Amino acid sequence: MTVIQMRSDRRMTPAVARRGVEVLRLAEAMGLARPAGGRLGYGQIAEVADQVAEQGIGTASAATLTSDAPLSMTDIRRALDSLLDAMKESPLPRSELRSLGDLLGRDRLAQLVGTSEPSLRRYLAGSRSVPDEIAQRAHWLAIVVSYLRGGYNALGVRRWFERPRTQLDGSAPQQLLGGDWDPDDPGPRRVQALARSLTGSPAT
Repeated sequence: MTVIQMRSDRRMTPAVARRGVEVLRLAEAMGLARPAGGRLGYGQIAEVADQVAEQGIGTASAATLTSDAPLSMTDIRRALDSLLDAMKESPLPRSELRSLGDLLGRDRLAQLVGTSEPSLRRYLAGSRSVPDEIAQRAHWLAIVVSYLRGGYNALGVRRWFERPRTQLDGSAPQQLLGGDWDPDDPGPRRVQALARSLTGSPAT
């Protein structure tokens, strides 16, 4: 398990450490941070929070986490909770599509978000604005991928979408996605719940 430490090398509580890792993984899936590896420190969490805040997301939380003022574990947990909530409510379609395309492949990504590969290329190039429904699906996928990265490497994530799952009545996750779907539809909700179960965190 990844260990996250305070600047003073005091270990964080498990709950705070888990939340910090969630922030890092979601930031990576959203295209806001590089993959984190090895022994993670509090300074890395604060740096990622600052990068997220540069996009106008969770600025107050980032200010708390990067402050030189003494912080209790409760202060840190609240700031991380607030930052994570803000990230989950803040789609960044172009950076998310780029990050997801690098991980999943553009063909698969286009199918999952319900568009064509030529349209996806235009979205990535900035020659066409990303429609709201595509942005919403891409953000949903980024959240799902952040859950999956808690248990799989890049190849495992790609395979996860294509393999039948007993929890989905024998369907593969990608069979419940594609075309004109909404994240609040029953199929996608089941897919997200299954992915989230890998983190060991209760659904919110």
